[in-house]
Amino acid sequence: MIVDVHTHIWQTPDQLGEMDLGDLPRATRQRSTRMTPAGRTIWRTIPAADPDHHWAQSEAVDKSFVLAFKSRYLKAEIPNRFVADYCQRDPGKLIGFAGIDPTERTAVAEVKIAQ
Repeated sequence: MIVDVHTHIWQTPDQLGEMDLGDLPRATRQRSTRMTPAGRTIWRTIPAADPDHHWAQSEAVDKSFVLAFKSRYLKAEIPNRFVADYCQRDPGKLIGFAGIDPTERTAVAEVKIAQ
């Protein structure tokens, strides 16, 4: 059995937040129109990660863990509901993991909802 234990989906790369990936080689990065608070341009690779692309890529494995993500610090969120809805496509193959920011006041409630 082949299990991919770390995959992501998103609706738009903007859901990844304000992370600066540093000095990547020019051939592997795309310029974002976003800036860090210090005024630096954010460079990042932006792979395809829409649900249909993920589904096509997951054909090579028996099971796939799909991770939601939430970070107030990075201003990033791949919603738990979005991941849960996607995982309903094939619950025997797709295993959703909630993304919960422990610094949020709603973190405990989100854990309870995600169970």
